Amino acid sequence: MNISYLVGMDERGRQRLKANACTHCDITFFPRRDICTNCFSEEFLQDQFLAEEGILHAFTTVYRSLPQFKTPYVIGYVDIPANNVRVFGQIETSSPEDLKVGMPMKIEIIETDEGKGYKLKIKGDLN
Repeated sequence: MNISYLVGMDERGRQRLKANACTHCDITFFPRRDICTNCFSEEFLQDQFLAEEGILHAFTTVYRSLPQFKTPYVIGYVDIPANNVRVFGQIETSSPEDLKVGMPMKIEIIETDEGKGYKLKIKGDLN
């Protein structure tokens, strides 16, 4: 899936996931929203980049899927405390049995045949 609209270049030249936040309600949205779902305002939304590190919140291994997806694969949620937001995505790991809720994770921007994408990886396991 091409998610190029969710990826931007930060001030240090790194590709990062883009979100936005309502400065009135102090709520961060990923993916970005056109209006704040709390106060219904457009004027208080400001773009921001998500931090690259988070904590594994939940995960599961998928054993049956559509024919175009090779199974098994792991999907899950990672909390990004710096932005107070939760990100869903595929977790890239060669050892799903090593995954533990609460472990440090990292978001990695990747190139796909369709454009840009992202994967969640165990922090320190970035090869």
